[in-house]
Amino acid sequence: MWKSRNKAEPSLLSAVPAHLQTRFQALLELPADGLAEPWRKTTTAAVGGLRAVGFAEDSDLLLVASWQGRGLFDSLSGQRLDRDDDPDFEEDLANCRVRGIGVLEGFWVTIAGGHGGGLTRWTGDGWSCDLLPLTWPSESVLVFPSGRSIWDERDGGVAGISKVTTDVLVAFGFSPTGRSFVIATSSDVTIYSR
Repeated sequence: MWKSRNKAEPSLLSAVPAHLQTRFQALLELPADGLAEPWRKTTTAAVGGLRAVGFAEDSDLLLVASWQGRGLFDSLSGQRLDRDDDPDFEEDLANCRVRGIGVLEGFWVTIAGGHGGGLTRWTGDGWSCDLLPLTWPSESVLVFPSGRSIWDERDGGVAGISKVTTDVLVAFGFSPTGRSFVIATSSDVTIYSR
């Protein structure tokens, strides 16, 4: 069974160009314990067969589509607002969108998942996120505060950066308001807000 590493093995570092090895090692050693302040985890919900997620336009309402139906979450509180157990819902995969439920009934919601699409990687006030296969086959989602980036080595290079490592990533990104962040795997959805 594959195990997560805290320090890069010499063979792993040898695959990284010499001028990037220090930076790679710093990011690898960063603990993968969720998003730091000012973010707080609002919920982690089990969703079997999760296929895609998407935020309603200009909001923090998150629609989750799975092989078992759809769920609607208020990302700021983490509360599940609605649930539809019908797996035969209206979707338009060519345009990466699904019909909403509850307060979003009748509206299309743009989604991100195995069929494509994408959530925003930037907020209006400068937060950003990126994906790196630091310990492949696991992938690490990194979240950077305003003014920081993957290449920034100030303060040892990791101050303020958050890391979440996952094995079966479906989608990740910010809400249109920039107040919520989601990480979706094939079996659950974790939501943060600020």
